[in-house]
Order: sequence, then structure tokens, then C-alpha cells
Amino acid sequence: MTKDEVKNLVTPQGLAKLKEEYERLTKAERPKLLKEVSELRSMGDLKENAAFHYARKQQAILDGRILDLELIIRTAVVKEKTDSTIVHLGSHVTVEFEDEQQGYIIVGESEANFLEGKISASSPLGKMLFGKVIGDEVIVEAPAGEMKYKVVKIE
Repeated sequence: MTKDEVKNLVTPQGLAKLKEEYERLTKAERPKLLKEVSELRSMGDLKENAAFHYARKQQAILDGRILDLELIIRTAVVKEKTDSTIVHLGSHVTVEFEDEQQGYIIVGESEANFLEGKISASSPLGKMLFGKVIGDEVIVEAPAGEMKYKVVKIE
């Protein structure tokens, strides 16, 4: 798998969430913000209108996110988990590290959210776990040194 393929991998659920966010931003949030910018523009001298400048910055940020989502959705490679004996995209993996177990879901970069236990297939741990089976051990290089994980469960 090439770097670009790994970067654009998404689960079917992840792609659906990205499309929902795109729809929300383009159909609701952007029109609302454009209306606000238009109203603020009509208030007169733009040099001293801080609210107008703030709204324009918000519009630029929103437009940037919309462009990012368009690219991600257009280039997404949807992969469904097909085998529960091997770690793939979408796998729920339980690993053991220092006698404690931790669960992760392997996802594409655009879906990764460590607080939700979703790690990217291109992250150091994700790369090492990809293709492994129960009982395999992986060593991940981290700033604190080598970290050894053992795959104990795959769903």
C-alpha cells in the first residue's frame, strides 16, 4: 500500500461522517456566515468594523475546511474490514502494554481521534499493528523509548 493510499483510507462510517460534515458546512453554516458578512459589510466603514474582519476570517477558515473535505471525499479509498483474524482498517484491536490492556480502532488519517480510541493506520502504532494477528508483538519507537505491544484481541 502506498503512502497516498494509506493517507486516503477511510472506513464506510468515516466517509459517511465526512460527507455529513460537508453537507452541514455547505448547506447551513456557510450560507449563514455569508449572510452575516453581507450584513456587516452594509454597516459602513469597513476599516473600523472589527466584527466584519472577524467574520471574514471565519469565512476563510470555513472555506478551507470545505476544500479539505472535498479533497478527502474525492480521493477517499473506502476499505471495509473483511477478516477478523488480521488487523485491517476498521478493526477493533485490543493490545497489552505493560500488563494493561487498551483498545483501539484502526482508521484512516481523516478519521483519527485519539480521545475516541481511533488511531490512524499511518500512525506509528497503527502502521505496526496493520496486518498483525492475535499473539503478535510489535515494538513502536517513541520519544520515551521503545514501547512493546502485544495483540490480544481483534474484532
